Amino acid sequence: MIAFNEAKYPTSKRVGAVSEVTLITPIKSGRVEGEYRTYRQRLENVLDDVQQRELVGLPTPVSLLRQIHFARWVILDVPGRAGNLLFTSNFDGEMKLYFRNFALELTDDIDRVWSNCEGYPGAKDFDRLWRYVKEHQINTRLFYSAYPTLTMPQVERLDALRKGFGEFLHKEGGRLQTADEIRQNAEDLAKDFNALLESVRLEKPPVAPEQPARACGQPAKSRELERSHIQANVLGSPPWMQAGYYFLRIDDAQEFRKGLRNLLSLGESIGFVTAEHFERHKPTKSLTRALNIAFTWSGLEQLGLAEDYLDGMPLAYRQGMAKRAAILGDVGDWAPNRWEGALGRKDIHVLVAASCMGGDVADYWKEIREAAEGGAQPGNSADFIGCSLIHEEVGDRIEKNPEVGEGEAKDQFFAKRFTFGEGAGQPEIKGADPNARASAAGESEPQERFFYEPFGFRDGIGQPEIEGAKPGHGPSPRAIAAGEFILGYKDVDGNDQIAGDFVGASFRALCDNGSYMVFRKIEQNVDAFKEALREGELADRAIGRRRRDGTSLAVDDPQTPANIDAFDYSDDPKGEKCPFASHARRINPRNEESRRHRIIRRGIPYKNGDKQGMLFVCFNARIETQFEFLQSEWCRKGDFLGYFTEARDPAVGGGGSFVDPRTPSPQPEFVRHRQRRGVFLPAGNGRARSPPRRRVRRAVDGLAGRTNGRGGAARNVRPGALRG
Repeated sequence: MIAFNEAKYPTSKRVGAVSEVTLITPIKSGRVEGEYRTYRQRLENVLDDVQQRELVGLPTPVSLLRQIHFARWVILDVPGRAGNLLFTSNFDGEMKLYFRNFALELTDDIDRVWSNCEGYPGAKDFDRLWRYVKEHQINTRLFYSAYPTLTMPQVERLDALRKGFGEFLHKEGGRLQTADEIRQNAEDLAKDFNALLESVRLEKPPVAPEQPARACGQPAKSRELERSHIQANVLGSPPWMQAGYYFLRIDDAQEFRKGLRNLLSLGESIGFVTAEHFERHKPTKSLTRALNIAFTWSGLEQLGLAEDYLDGMPLAYRQGMAKRAAILGDVGDWAPNRWEGALGRKDIHVLVAASCMGGDVADYWKEIREAAEGGAQPGNSADFIGCSLIHEEVGDRIEKNPEVGEGEAKDQFFAKRFTFGEGAGQPEIKGADPNARASAAGESEPQERFFYEPFGFRDGIGQPEIEGAKPGHGPSPRAIAAGEFILGYKDVDGNDQIAGDFVGASFRALCDNGSYMVFRKIEQNVDAFKEALREGELADRAIGRRRRDGTSLAVDDPQTPANIDAFDYSDDPKGEKCPFASHARRINPRNEESRRHRIIRRGIPYKNGDKQGMLFVCFNARIETQFEFLQSEWCRKGDFLGYFTEARDPAVGGGGSFVDPRTPSPQPEFVRHRQRRGVFLPAGNGRARSPPRRRVRRAVDGLAGRTNGRGGAARNVRPGALRG
C-alpha cells in the first residue's frame, strides 16, 4: 500500500472535551446489484429506518456509542449525479479513537450506510477505513459545543438529575400544603433529596484557579503525589529477582472479599506495600517482596459494581484486549484464538502479581494464599480463597556474568539461566545476594548491577521521569506529569483522567491513585536474533541501542549510566545513525508529542523449555492514547512522524519487517505475542490523615468490604453498588 500522509488532510477541531468531524462522500450511481433500488434509494431506506427507531424510542446503532453528543446524515443533491452524503458529528475525545470505536462496535451498521458510497472499503480493515475518512473529511470553519467541558456520560447524568429534581419538586409540592408540614418532614425531605443526588453519583470538585497558558510538554501543575495510596511497582521498582502473575476467577465474591481483607490487614508483613514503602526501605534488607492486586472489567462486575457506575472507565479497558485485537495488530498467527493459556477468556477477574528478591516466588504465592485464608493451610490447591486459578506466569531476572569477556559473553549469555529483572544501576539490597558487600552500619553498599532481556540488551533503560515522584528533588525539564500514569492527577495537557469535571464521589474514590496495567507475554526468537548478530551492527540498529552498554546509536560520545537517557534525535533527523524503524526510536521519538504517549514499563524475562521472551507489564492512565497508540500507530505503521517506509518496529510484532537502509533485505520478525490482558490497578492500602481521605476510604479497602475503624463499612462506593 502507498504510504498515507495524514498531515495533508484537515484535522478535527476540539473545544474542551468535545471534538467534531464533517465528511462528504459521493453516493454510487446506478442500481444495487440484484435489486430494483438505486444506491441512493437504499441509503434513504437505511437512514429512514434508523430515524423511525429513534422517534419511537427504540435503541439505534448510534445510541450505543455513549461518546456521541450529536450526529447527522444528510443527502445532498448534486446535478447529474446520485448526490453526496454529508455526515457531521460532535463527540468526546479524539477523532481516530471515535472512528475506531465506530468500526469495532457498529461494523455492520456503518457498512449499511457507507457501502452505498463510492470507494468505501468496509469497516473491518480499519487502516483502509481511516484513510477513506481522512480523504473525505472537510475543514470545519466554525465549531460550537453547548457543553464543551462535559463528556456525554456526564451530560446524561446531569440530565437525570434535572428530571429527577423536577419529579421530586412536583411530588413534594403536591403533598405538602403548609409550612408546619414542611418543617415536620424536613428530615425525610433531606433524605429523599440526598438519595436522588446519590442515584446519579455527581460531585462537583472545587474550582481550581485559572492557570496561565502552558505549552505542550511543560509539566502540568498537580497535587502532591500520595505515595501512601499508590500500589507498589508503579512509581518505582527495585530489582526483583523473581515475579509471578496469577490470574483468578472469582467463584464466591464474599469469600474473596474476606481473603482480601485478611491480606490488607497484614499490609507490609505480607508485601502489600505502597510507593511510600519503596522510598523508605529501598536501600535496606527490609523490602524484599511486594504484592499487587488488579481487576478486570468483568472482575469489578463480579464484585457487584453496577455497570452504569463503571461507564466512566475507558472503552479499551471495558472491552478487553481480545476484542480490540485488530487495533493492536493481533491477527493471523497473533490472533486471540492462537494465544497461549486462557487470557482471552471473560471469566478472568483478578490478577495477583507477586515479586520477590530471593527464594522461590512459588513459596511466596503459597504464603499469600495462606494469609488470605486467615493463616489456614490452603492444601495442595493453587487456588485463592473464593477463586479458581485460571492461569499463571513466572519470570526470572537475567544478570550476565561481568567476568565473562565480551566476545565469549555472546555465546555464554544465551545458555545462561533466565532470571527476572529490569533496571539499570539499581542499588544492591542486603539479603538479596549472599555476596553483597555490607557497610559498617549493617546496610549494603550500593553496587551497580546491570540486568538484561533475552536478546542481550540492558533492560529498563528509557523509563519516563515522573513529576513529583522523587521527594526532595527539584523540577526537571524532562519530568512528565504524573497524570499520564496515575489517575486523579493532571496530565501534560492539564486534564484529570477521572471522567472530567463532574464525577461521583464513589467513582473518584475507586479510581483515585490507581492506574491501568497492561500484561502481555512476548515470545522472542533468540535464534533469529543471534543470526542477525553475525551481521555486524544490524541487531543494534534494530533496537536502536548498543548491545554492549545500552547507549543510543544517536549519540556518538560515550555516555555514563547516569546520563544514558539525556539525549534526543535532533542531530539525526534522517535516521542515519538510529533508524526510524528501530524499537527505541519508535517507542519514544523524544519530541513534544511523545510526552502524551509514554508508559511505565516493568518487563520481566521468562524461559519455559526452549521458549523464552518477556512478560511485559506497563502502567498508563489512558490505554487508548498510550499503550494502544504506541502499538498500533508508531510501532506498526509505515507512517512515522512524517517519515514513510514499509519498515516496522522489530521488537513489537504483529506484521511487517524491519528494514535498515544499510541492509537492503528485510529481516524476519524477532517476536510473537502469546498473551495479552488489561487490568485496573486500584489505589493501595494507605491510611491518609487528611480530611478528604476521611470522607472516602481507599478503593481496595472498599472492594474488600473493609470496615472504617468505627464499626461501619467503608463507603468508597455508592450504597448498593456492592452486592453479596
